[in-house]
Amino acid sequence: MKYKKKPAVVDAWRNIAGEVKPEWLRKSSFASFFDGNIYVDVPKGTVVCRPGYWVVREDNGELTVHEPEEFAKTHEAVVEGADGRTYAIPGETDLVEAMLRLSDEAAKANTEGMEKSRQHGYAQAVHEIETYLRRQGRTLAADLVHRNFKP
Repeated sequence: MKYKKKPAVVDAWRNIAGEVKPEWLRKSSFASFFDGNIYVDVPKGTVVCRPGYWVVREDNGELTVHEPEEFAKTHEAVVEGADGRTYAIPGETDLVEAMLRLSDEAAKANTEGMEKSRQHGYAQAVHEIETYLRRQGRTLAADLVHRNFKP
């Protein structure tokens, strides 16, 4: 007999300079931080989460590290509905990646002293993406953008 593995909702965070690490990662005894990298202790040794890579807290509490391409293939964004259930947003990992790149650019702009003009560009990009998604009838994705990437 064959079985299909049930999908699990996991916590994930992308290692991007200037982004605040989530509490579950900051408090983990299996992760240490140095020089922009995150060193994650796994059963087979230590794995380095370089900038741009993803750290995932699996449903059993174990931390794993994923390259961006691998993460995009194996994970999809979810949003919590008003009923408390989580809903997958198929194909939106690329959108999330694009938004994180915009967020990274805004952080770089802040350190380069061009915050005002870049922030305006970032806010405009977020608004345009959200508007585009709503016109396409993709309200869950638009809500995800609005909630998580509002400048």
